Amino acid sequence: MQEIVYQADWRINKYLHLGLNPYFALRQKKGNNVGTHYMTSIIISPHFEMAAVGVELPIIYNQFKSFNVGFGLRLGALWLGSTNFFNMIASNKLREANLCIAFKVSIHHKK
Repeated sequence: MQEIVYQADWRINKYLHLGLNPYFALRQKKGNNVGTHYMTSIIISPHFEMAAVGVELPIIYNQFKSFNVGFGLRLGALWLGSTNFFNMIASNKLREANLCIAFKVSIHHKK
């Protein structure tokens, strides 16, 4: 086992949720070894969810004391997001940028 991942989602009310995703890297390579390097991080993401629309604001903190605030938008099955959206627009020095485009398939049910 090289990492521990846990995901929790708290339903505050019908539309508002709060997600918690701690990711603990147990084995990390030291030095300049070539290979996969895992990183410990914690993500807290408040999100507003309806059947056809969703908005998410992930707040990410990692072991290198890097702090990022992202943004996610879901319109039907299409999802657009970035884990460093607000850092990109607020920073004078852009070191990295990411964008994710995905299709989400949800199965809704009634109680």
